[in-house]
Amino acid sequence: MSTVDLCREWLVSSDRDPIHARRWLAHTESAILPAGREWDAVRMPHTRGARVLGSGLPGPIIRDVETISFLVPIGTSNNWDVRGTEALGRGGYLLVPDPARAGEEPPAWAQRWVPPGLVCPGLLRERLERLAPPLGAEGAIWSDAIDVDPAQIECDISSAVACRRSGLPPWPDAENLSRRLRAHIGRLLPLAESQAAESDRTAVEQAHLLLGRSLGNDPTAAADQLVAMGALCRGLLAKAADAG
Repeated sequence: MSTVDLCREWLVSSDRDPIHARRWLAHTESAILPAGREWDAVRMPHTRGARVLGSGLPGPIIRDVETISFLVPIGTSNNWDVRGTEALGRGGYLLVPDPARAGEEPPAWAQRWVPPGLVCPGLLRERLERLAPPLGAEGAIWSDAIDVDPAQIECDISSAVACRRSGLPPWPDAENLSRRLRAHIGRLLPLAESQAAESDRTAVEQAHLLLGRSLGNDPTAAADQLVAMGALCRGLLAKAADAG
């Protein structure tokens, strides 16, 4: 078994339904997996984690559009108290790319790794204290920086829906809008997945498909995809509001 296959099997073993997780990794190159079963995770915005990422810290590290996540041993979340970061343990979910996606566009693994090796939380804490830029004077709690922003989501939804009327915006703007919508979906999806009954997984599976699909080169299809992503964001946002 290759290292990539070994990593993939280890990752899917953390899901309650490994077959379901394996299918999404194969079809969309990403899957939402639960923390607290094989690993915990420490997640932070790029502004906090970029220097740590470049310091040669060994272990599984995920680069997403706006965040960097370090997979750490189970139990780390119980006493992790580093400000400007978030620890995910049992009850938390993380968007995990397929192990074949290493060094590519996010979401992707920042480096190759071999399970069951994980990031050492002591080393991660030391690197953060030594290398990460200081927090702002106001304390800049991580969740304030990249938590769900309903106003921004609604703005991006409106921009996406406008594609139905006016067509695709200039390509750089379309790509940026797609990245923001993917980031919104990635934040909202764990809540939707944790609430979804086995008989009602339509929104969850649609989200997995959209997260794993690029805009492509067909302007009409790309505009349709942005509209679909906007509609999905609105549905997931409603679920988040109901849960709150």
